Amino acid sequence: VDLTPYPTIARIRAACMALPAFQRAAPENQIDAE
Repeated sequence: VDLTPYPTIARIRAACMALPAFQRAAPENQIDAE
């Protein structure tokens, strides 16, 4: 999803993804993700 029109959401997402818990919870890190 292109978040360019939503800079606040993009900034929040970037801040969250810098946290180890969010990185571990990302879909690509789940063993059952397809």
